[in-house]
Amino acid sequence: MNRAEQAQQAELFRNKHRGPRLLLLPNAWDAMSARVFVAAGFDAIATTSGGVAWSLGYADGEQAPWREVVAATARIVRVARIPVTADIEAGYGETPDAVMRSVSEIIEAGAAIWTSATTAKMAMRKLFMLCRVCGREGDLRAEILARSR
Repeated sequence: MNRAEQAQQAELFRNKHRGPRLLLLPNAWDAMSARVFVAAGFDAIATTSGGVAWSLGYADGEQAPWREVVAATARIVRVARIPVTADIEAGYGETPDAVMRSVSEIIEAGAAIWTSATTAKMAMRKLFMLCRVCGREGDLRAEILARSR
């Protein structure tokens, strides 16, 4: 998937949150489950960190090797051809820079957006890192400031 296609998928995913229909996201764990969900008519998919880890032979909780998670996500994106949001748990990194690398790599794998299970403080750090990767950090700071007034 090239950058233009990925940007289009991200915009489609964002617009699905604005429509009249409730957005339902089935949780794919491998390429075959993604194909089943697409065939069933879903127009967006989420990955499941536990399902991906277990399908790779590892426990949930960032136990699966990161490279394998990225590769599995890329396969899901490739066969789905609809927006895919990737659950990357706590970000697969101990430092903000390490999490930023993980976010960059999962985006490179084709995920339209990424999610993680974490604290609000860490989520905000990750959001700033994502915006930095996308070159929109200033936009996020301005938006937060505008909404806090």
